[in-house]
Parts: sequence; C-alpha cells; structure tokens
Amino acid sequence: RLLALQQTTDRRIGPFDIEYRFRRRDGSIRWIRDRGETLGPLDPVTGLAWKVRGTVTDITDQKRHDPVAAAGTETFRQVIERSPFGIVVVDSAFRLVALSGGAQQALGHISPLLGRDYEEILRLYWDEPFASAVVAAFRHTLATGETYHASDSEHRRDDAGEAAFDWTLEQIVLPDGQPGVACYFHDMTELNSRVRALRESEQRLQLAHEAAGMGAWDLDLATGDAYWTPHLYRRLDLPEAAPASADLLFDQVHPEDRTALRAAFDRAVST
Repeated sequence: RLLALQQTTDRRIGPFDIEYRFRRRDGSIRWIRDRGETLGPLDPVTGLAWKVRGTVTDITDQKRHDPVAAAGTETFRQVIERSPFGIVVVDSAFRLVALSGGAQQALGHISPLLGRDYEEILRLYWDEPFASAVVAAFRHTLATGETYHASDSEHRRDDAGEAAFDWTLEQIVLPDGQPGVACYFHDMTELNSRVRALRESEQRLQLAHEAAGMGAWDLDLATGDAYWTPHLYRRLDLPEAAPASADLLFDQVHPEDRTALRAAFDRAVST
C-alpha cells in the first residue's frame, strides 16, 4: 500500500493522505497516518515530481476505537484507482470491491469486474491448477490475516499464454468493519521475456566464441569491475575462481610487452 502511494505521488502533483501499519523492531504494530503534498513541476524526462513532503502521526489508539482501515477512506480509494500498478481489494464475501488502473488494464478483457465474485474472475484469468492455488491463498489470508507473497510466479493465462506476476496479499479492514484482502501485484511478463532473450543472446555469443577459439572480456571503467569468459580463463591458464581485473590480465603479459600494452590500453580508454 505504501509502495503504491509512493509510486503514485512521485508522478502526481497535489496533496495525499493515507493510513498504513508499521512494524516496530520489538514486533509490535502501530498505525500511521501519512499526510503531505507532492510539489511540481514534473521532470519532463523522468516524469517525477520535484519534491514530496509530509507529516506522520501515530493513530494506533484511534484505530483501537475505530477499526475502519485506510481502505475505507476516500483518499485511499483515489490512490488505488489512480495507481498504474496492480491493486485489487476483495471483501469478506469474496467480491471485487476496488481495483487500480493497472489492475483494470490487466483484467480489462473480463467484464463486469466490480461486485463480481473474485474466484470466478480468477478462474476466467488463470488455467488450473494455478487458479485454485491463487483462490486458496486469497481465502487463507482472508480467514487468518496472514500476509502472503509470491515472487515472480509464471503460469499460463486463459487468454494470452504465459504471464508472470510478483504479488502480495494483505488482510485489511473494510468500512463495514469486516475483513477484506488487498492484493498488490506487478506484471513481470515483459521483463522476464527480455531477461530470457538477453540470456539466450549471451549463450549464443558464448557458443560463437567457443567455436572460434576466442576469449572475451568486459571492463567497467567507472567501477573497475571486469568479466572474463571461461575460454579466456583457459587461454590464460587461470582458475575461473580468480577475480577478473585489468591488473590480473597485465600480470599475465610478458614483461617485455607489458609497458607497451598498458600504454595502448590507456590511449584507448582516454579517447
């Protein structure tokens, strides 16, 4: 919830007001009210605001007498609806009662959404057995209050093949005083696809190096971090456990060639 607020206020000028729970080092839970304002103008390149400032108030005692959580406030509903990231809220009857713009985009091919049994929505969205596993996780959090997190789970969707999400379930209290479940999720599908493509490209390049009997290296001039391919280690007769570095490479060069190689290297990085 707090992450959703941050990601929204970073890009939207104006006031904000949200309540959330904070876990202290001794394990106790405190309720916090966070009120402030996002200041502009927005950066034309990053789209981020210039500054965000606010005040934090401990409202734990108030919450003990008034159990209505942040999900029941209008400001929190606005944060949900305007968030580009995935947020859905399910009530005690397992009906979908709120969703963000990001969730609307992800579930847009299903209609209607609000007020609909969320188990039905999940079974329309996911194939089995994953659909049943997600339903069980929601119902467990609703019944027990235990937070649930699934990192980068990839499964088949009914409408568009494989999809991957990082998602968290958290029990909240709704305006009627009954428990509900908020789900915060990020669509990782495109990122995972790019990572796989990059990994496959690197594997193909390594195969090409191996076939040509070539070793390859990479050096970050800002940090000094270096990478050597396994074939280069073998060429230099060094164990792959040895940390790669420019100095280690120069140490392997014949003393009569070392000065000339260093001079050539310095000219290359300075031009």
